[in-house]
Amino acid sequence: MSIRGIQSFRPEDRITRSSRFKQIYGEKNALFSHTMVIYHTVAEGDRSRIGLTVSRKIGNAVVRNRTKRRLREIFRKNRLELDRPMDLVVNAKKSIRDTDSRTLEAEFRNVIRRLNKYYRKQGQERPDQPSARNIR
Repeated sequence: MSIRGIQSFRPEDRITRSSRFKQIYGEKNALFSHTMVIYHTVAEGDRSRIGLTVSRKIGNAVVRNRTKRRLREIFRKNRLELDRPMDLVVNAKKSIRDTDSRTLEAEFRNVIRRLNKYYRKQGQERPDQPSARNIR
């Protein structure tokens, strides 16, 4: 696959089915940050994917769509830092509205580092199912 193919954001990179969202939420593995809550699990395929939930509390449709575009772009640029393919569901918090993209990206990268550290600590190269506990 070319560099362009790796760096693009394709339909396969999105989590769209509500059943998959529920499955990820059900595992109760979450990382909390100032602007988002990220639920995670090991991906079923060989690509990392992202699902986004941005509620009306964040703002009107324009603000919510801008927030989703920013989060997709940050994921696209940083997904190769994940040690293994992961499915992530990102729930935006109200504070995301007032956060600039640079800070948001730094926060996302910090979450990725915490995820990688968590799975390395588990001592599993590619765990079938992570333990159901929160990481803070």
